Amino acid sequence: MVLELQPIALHFDLDMERGIRLERILGKLMLLALKLLMGI
Repeated sequence: MVLELQPIALHFDLDMERGIRLERILGKLMLLALKLLMGI
């Protein structure tokens, strides 16, 4: 059972890493947009 679940856990970890990266990129874009709006 453990061997069967390992690949699923691995895929889940990869998805989580991708999600965190996307959140960071979105956060940076939001900050840039705010800076531009404040600058106008």
